Amino acid sequence: MNDKASTHRGKHLCNAAFKDDVVGAKALLQTLEDEYEKASTVNWVDEETGTSALWVAAWRGSLAMVELCIHAGADVNLSRTKDMATPLFAASQCGHIACVEVILRIQETDTEQAMKGGYTPLLIATANKHLQVVQALLKRGASPDASDEAGICPLFVAAGLGRSDIVKELIDHGASIDQQNKEGWTPLAAACHRQKMNVVRQLILSGASVDAIPSGSWEKRLAKRVRNEIELHRSNDGVGQ
Repeated sequence: MNDKASTHRGKHLCNAAFKDDVVGAKALLQTLEDEYEKASTVNWVDEETGTSALWVAAWRGSLAMVELCIHAGADVNLSRTKDMATPLFAASQCGHIACVEVILRIQETDTEQAMKGGYTPLLIATANKHLQVVQALLKRGASPDASDEAGICPLFVAAGLGRSDIVKELIDHGASIDQQNKEGWTPLAAACHRQKMNVVRQLILSGASVDAIPSGSWEKRLAKRVRNEIELHRSNDGVGQ
């Protein structure tokens, strides 16, 4: 796999991926009749960038190149060497939903494989506000509670960003609503801290615990105020019935 011929072919394919030269990549792969040669070429990793052709294609959002690499036997979980980010992570980070969906169709795709720091494809898709990617990952079974090394989970991120649509998707797929990071802060605390009032209300209505927010913080006082407003509104509705 490390002989000069495979290195030459691998470089050629990676360069084609960088240029989104699908025609050139297809022509190269068609010259290889042996499946081992195809696999070694498509899974060759550039020493400078630490990436394979599939990784580059996923990062660029080239659907045709992604499909070509997978068909040729690319390892969908082959990560970038410097940070362990997978092709799925690259496509998720950039919001390339078509590439994400194609990669997720492969049974071997690991949705939980995280890069250094513990960032999963779902976490990075949430951080970059890619709703469709979040939906696709959750549908495929990605854990809504997988957190990074600081204990930050997707719901915490979505709450802090005020993305009520992503918050709903995560809760609907079983996210732990009061999951704490390593400092003891919950998604509700994050929403309060960023004053994302639509999400503060959404989380409380979904059952988030105000008491789980660290005591003595202004975030807890804000959450209590919103909770009281909700309870008062419910009480008034009950009186009027």
